[in-house]
Formats: sequence, structure tokens, C-alpha cells
Amino acid sequence: MKKLVFNLVVFALMLTACGGTTNSPAPIATEAVVAATTSAATDLPVQNTDGKVQVQVTEGDNWIKSDLTTFKVGVTYVFTITNTGRRAHSFSISHPTADKTASGINAAKAGALVLVSADQLFPGAVVTVEHTFTEPAPAGTLEFACLIVMHYKMGQFLPIVVE
Repeated sequence: MKKLVFNLVVFALMLTACGGTTNSPAPIATEAVVAATTSAATDLPVQNTDGKVQVQVTEGDNWIKSDLTTFKVGVTYVFTITNTGRRAHSFSISHPTADKTASGINAAKAGALVLVSADQLFPGAVVTVEHTFTEPAPAGTLEFACLIVMHYKMGQFLPIVVE
């Protein structure tokens, strides 16, 4: 038993001593990634030095997630939208539509505050857009959405609020 324990300890030390270093440098955090974090003290988004607030939005197959869903009038937001899904998606900041047919979706596209088309947001794509909200939008009046008919029907939207 002592020999087994000894061998395990030696093996663990060998793994630690020989453990994986590579000649490639460690990844460097970019300003956009750092700016998307929140302050531990306030739990508020961290602004870039130019006063713009970074927002990370991720779209997958039939879902949208964002690190921020409440926004302020007059603040410029830089939305970095990443498609982690296997299908192309669109991204919009638009009014919800009860009409989930093609005509209802087209009306939502026509009235969208921001629209990134599916040909820009293919699988693996990262798109960045800026937007400044000019008026309040209470709960239920705006959302992030993928305005592809079947995706929207399957619930690919996320309500947002502008104060």
C-alpha cells in the first residue's frame, strides 16, 4: 500500500513538473472584453473611456442572452452580438409582434431600431453595432429578437427596458 501511495505521489509530481507549457503567448484580454465586465462594488456595466457601454449579446439556436437588459436614455451602447448556433440568425432591437407570420415579422423589421441581417450573423459570426436610446421603453415594448419567422415563433427574443 505504501508503495502504491508513493508511486501516485511521484506520478503527480512528474505531471506537475512536466505539465503543459507551450511556446504560444497567453491570450490578452481586449478592451471590449474587459469593458463588458461589471464592477464588483456596484454590479453596473463598466464603461469604456469614451463613455460607451459594452453589451455582450449571444444568440444560439432559438435563444438570446445578454449581459444587460435594462438601458438608459442618452447612453451609447456598443452591442457585440455573437452567433454560437449552427444556423444563421438576425438581431434586432424592435417592438414585439403578436403576428408571428412573415408579414408581422416584416413589419417588426421595418420598425426596428437596430437590425442586423442573417447574412451578417452566420454561425460563428461576431457583429458589433452601436445604438443610443432616445426615449424610454417600459417593459413589454422593446425586445432583442431574431426576426426569422420560425426562430421568432420558437421564442428567440428577449424583453428589454429603457429607463
